Amino acid sequence: MKVGPLWGGRREGAPMICDKSKRRASPLPEAGPSKWAWEEPAVAGPPGPTMYSPTSGALVEQSAGESWSITEAFLRRRAEELERLLATCGEEVRRVEEERDRFWRELDEARKERDLAHRDKDIAMGTATEQLLQLQELQVRMRPLEARAEAAEQ
Repeated sequence: MKVGPLWGGRREGAPMICDKSKRRASPLPEAGPSKWAWEEPAVAGPPGPTMYSPTSGALVEQSAGESWSITEAFLRRRAEELERLLATCGEEVRRVEEERDRFWRELDEARKERDLAHRDKDIAMGTATEQLLQLQELQVRMRPLEARAEAAEQ
């Protein structure tokens, strides 16, 4: 009975056919072209100057003058795009900072109004408490007077 992977592989107790450390670095000479290694041809250097194409990612052969003018035009266009992007981002940052400052001013105003309302409430509560204490004092003073008035009526 086979134990282990269903599709090939080593069975339990079976000897290994090939030791991985002894594999050939290249195919046998009698192997066909499908077994040959596919290598890129060695490039000692192009006959003319090359430049990297940012769109295709490949090396493109150019004459020295064309190469520099194309590179310069590409870099100039990229720099202009980045400057526009920077200006746009700068405007966005300024707009956000102005909005943040406006919100801080509104928050400060709301806090001032809240503090004034608390102060007015505290003053009103203090005044009401004082008036209540004065009223209680008057009631205490009136009790003996009310008792005299009732005694005088009888």
